[in-house]
This record gives sequence, structure tokens and C-alpha cells, in this order.
Amino acid sequence: MEETLRIARALADETRLRAIAILERGDLCLSQMAYALDLSPSTVSEHMRILVGAGLVDVKRDGKWRYYRLRSVFGRGLSGQALGWAFDGLRWDRTTEEVEREERARYLRLGVTACYRS
Repeated sequence: MEETLRIARALADETRLRAIAILERGDLCLSQMAYALDLSPSTVSEHMRILVGAGLVDVKRDGKWRYYRLRSVFGRGLSGQALGWAFDGLRWDRTTEEVEREERARYLRLGVTACYRS
């Protein structure tokens, strides 16, 4: 029951749904996530902590850098089912798709490559 509640709470926030939509296209570091979501790194870090805690996102630390990616659990376990469900819903929501594309294009267009140290 606790795992179900963690996942439900993690997916019940628009910013976290936007974050997983952005990560569907590939791994990003904290600063790229902050730039794409137009939020402070500390705010993004808190959202990502919740997604990691729910088992939906993995974080790779490379020295003081943090890189986030979707957990490779599609189809396996509750986390995989939840991600599948979330992406099915996001694909049907044209607004979310457009927002995700614009957010991702925003940091790519301006060439944001540097990552914050945390």
C-alpha cells in the first residue's frame, strides 16, 4: 500500500508530470531540468527527489553532478505500470505534449549544456 501511495502522490503534481514527460526523450542534468521547467534548481531537485523516491526516476551522480532518467521498469511492477499509465494519459493530452516539446526545445535552442553542481 505504501508504494502505491508514494507513486500516486508523485504523479499527482503537474510539475512532476511535466518532468517525466521531458525525461521521456532522454537523460538530463539538474540544470537542464531547471531550465526546461523554468524553475529554480532547488525546486526541481525537490520534485526529482519525490520522483526518485517513488521509483519512477533514477538519478546518476557523477562527482557533484546529477543526471536524471526515467527508470527502466516499463511493464514491470507497479512503477512500470504507473509510468505506462501516465504516458498514455500524457499522449492523449495534446496540451501536455505541446508544453513538453516547447520546454525541451527551449533549452536545446539556447544550447544549455552546463549542469549545476549540487
